[in-house]
Amino acid sequence: MPEIKLSIGAKPYYNIDPISKTLNMADAAYDSFIDEAGSLSRRCGLREWHDTATSSAGRGLYYWQKLDKIIVVTSGKCYMIDRNKVATDISGDVTFLDSDVIFAAGNRLDGSPFLYICDGGRLIYTEGGACQRLTDASGCPANVSSVVWLKSRFILSETDTRKMYATDTNPDTGEIEPDYFLASDNPLTAESSPDNIVRLVADWDEMYVFGGEGIEVWRADNVFFSPIDGAYISAGLAAKHSVCRSDNTLFALCTVDAGSKLAVIKLVERSPQVISLGIERVINSYRTADDAIGWLTNNNEYCLTFPTEGVTWVYNFLSQSWQQFSRWNTLYAKREEFIGRFSVNTWGKILMLSRLNGKIYEFTREVFDDDGIPMRTEYVTGWIDHDSMNHKRNAWVAMKIKTGSTASYITEPVVLVKWRDDGALEWRKELQIDLGLAGQREFIKKIHNLGIYNNRQYSFSMTDNSDMVINALSESSDLLTR
Repeated sequence: MPEIKLSIGAKPYYNIDPISKTLNMADAAYDSFIDEAGSLSRRCGLREWHDTATSSAGRGLYYWQKLDKIIVVTSGKCYMIDRNKVATDISGDVTFLDSDVIFAAGNRLDGSPFLYICDGGRLIYTEGGACQRLTDASGCPANVSSVVWLKSRFILSETDTRKMYATDTNPDTGEIEPDYFLASDNPLTAESSPDNIVRLVADWDEMYVFGGEGIEVWRADNVFFSPIDGAYISAGLAAKHSVCRSDNTLFALCTVDAGSKLAVIKLVERSPQVISLGIERVINSYRTADDAIGWLTNNNEYCLTFPTEGVTWVYNFLSQSWQQFSRWNTLYAKREEFIGRFSVNTWGKILMLSRLNGKIYEFTREVFDDDGIPMRTEYVTGWIDHDSMNHKRNAWVAMKIKTGSTASYITEPVVLVKWRDDGALEWRKELQIDLGLAGQREFIKKIHNLGIYNNRQYSFSMTDNSDMVINALSESSDLLTR
C-alpha cells in the first residue's frame, strides 16, 4: 500500500494539454500562494475601500507622495483622493481616453509638485488642481508614448520613434521648467538598434529605454543625458504596461531569443533573468499579449494580467512559483480574469483598481472573498500513477489543513474534493469535507475507498469566507496485479 505525498510546495509547471499525465506536476493553483513553509495559503480578499461611482474600467492608479494622495483615472475622469477617502474631480477640461495611463511625478525647482499623465499619446499635467494638456509651444511632441522623472527633469518618448525629449532651462525664466522641452540637445535618440521606444522607466538614478527589440540604459552626464556603453540588454518589451519595480528589481513581459518567444524577465543589476519557464508554453499560445498589465501585491507577488485572454498570472518572489488569480463567476461556475488591476502600497494598505468600474479595493487578509463574490481557492494535482502501469485501488486521501477565522465568518467552512481518472475531461461529483468551527485549528482529514484507477488527478478547493492553509496532501492505494 504505497503512500505518496502530493508536493504542493513544488514549483508548478502549467500544461495547456488538459489530459497531461505528468507525475506530480500541478496543472493549476488558483487564488493562493506558496508560503515560506511550502504550504498552500489562500490569497488576500478584496474589500471595497472607495467607489468613484463611475461605470467604466479603471485605467490608472498612482500614489502621489508629495501630496500624500492617490490619483485615479477612470471613465474619462481623473480623481485625487486623500487617506480619508475624500475624492476631488481634477479632470478640468480634459476628457481622458479609454486607455491605460502612465504617471510621472516631479517638481519645480522651488519644490512645488508637478505630475504628468501620459494618456493615449497625449501628455496631461496637474500641479494639484485641474488637469491641463501640454501645448505644442512647449516643444512637446504631438504624440507621446511614456514619461519619467530623472535627475530633476522630465523625459518623454515620442510615439513610434527613437526620439526622447528632456525638460531644460527656459531662457525666459532662467530655470529648468517641467513643461519646457525646447532644449538645444533635444531630441535624444536611442541608437543601439533601429528600434522604436516602447516605454521609459527611471530607476537607480538611471533610465531604462525599452524598445521592441532591446533595452538601453541611460544616465545623466555633465551636460545632459547619454547611454551607458556596453549596457545594452537583448530583450524587447512586449507589453508597455507590464513593467513593475520591487526590491531593486524590474519585472516585465518581454520578447527574448531574437524576438522568437515571450518571457517574463527580471532585471537585476542590468542582467536579465527569465523567470517564466513554468508558464512559457501557455503565454506563448496567447493570441494577444501587448495589452498585458503588471502590478504588485504586499505578499511578494508580481501580477501579470492578460485582458484579451482573461487570465491573471502571479509570480511569488519567495517560492519562485506561478499561480493564477481569478474572479469566480457564480452564474456560470467558471473563472474569469482577476477583478483588480494596478496597485499602490500606501497608508499601510495595498489598494487596487477595478477592471469593471471605478471602485478601489483594499487587498487584505481580513476577508476571503472579492467584494462579496466567493473566492474559489483551488489546488489541482498532476496525474498520479504510483510509477506503475497497473490499476490501483484507492485506500485513502489525506489532507493536513489549518483554518483561521474572519469577522464575517457565519457557517462552518468546508473543503471541496473532486477527482477524475484515466485522462477523463469530466470531474466526479465534489465531496464536501467539513472542517468544523474555524479559528486557527489544524485538522487531518481522510477520505477512504475512492475506487479503482490507472492514473488520477485530484482537486482541492474552498469557497467559504475563511482563511485556510493546506500543509500537506497524500494519497495511498493498493497496487493490483492484473
